[in-house]
Amino acid sequence: MSTSHSPHAEFDLVTSSHGYMLRVESEAVDLTRFRRHAAQGRAELAARLPEEAARTLAEGLALWRDSVLADLAEEGISWPAFQQLEKERLAAYEDWAEAGLLLGRHRELVEELDQVASVEPARERLCRQLMLALYRCDRQSESLAVYRRTRGALVELHGLDPSQTLQCMEAAILRQDPKLLEETPPTWPHPATAGRSR
Repeated sequence: MSTSHSPHAEFDLVTSSHGYMLRVESEAVDLTRFRRHAAQGRAELAARLPEEAARTLAEGLALWRDSVLADLAEEGISWPAFQQLEKERLAAYEDWAEAGLLLGRHRELVEELDQVASVEPARERLCRQLMLALYRCDRQSESLAVYRRTRGALVELHGLDPSQTLQCMEAAILRQDPKLLEETPPTWPHPATAGRSR
């Protein structure tokens, strides 16, 4: 067996009688770094540190350049493991959006949330975030229309009504609950631009 070292020591190419094996340092793998950022950002969000969470999650999401093996997906090839990774990315995106809403940046978020939610209409957390952003932008009727769209998707895809959480959001919007407008706005990064100044 022999080993060839990379100039930056991020991986080793190991040869043996069975062929080749690439040993890669974990921090050289985008997925590992993304998961670290996602976990840290989620912890910061839970600790009510939305600005730090938004920054951390944006850095993690910026590691994504496309869907997992997008070229194979175009050929109709799919694996459950890759679908799970897409779910992880969406969950991190929702955490990032949650931090943004806590920071009062609904006007910056609303159009992008609408685009993502139109592709994933049955994701209730995403729906709730979009409903809140629209309501804060004085677009109450559109907010309620998003609820109806998600309710229709849940019934059609899963035979389920929206969760109690989402139903409570609809009720709060209908009664124009003043708590929906509570916000604290500083600055925060977007996943597409995070890390570019390094």
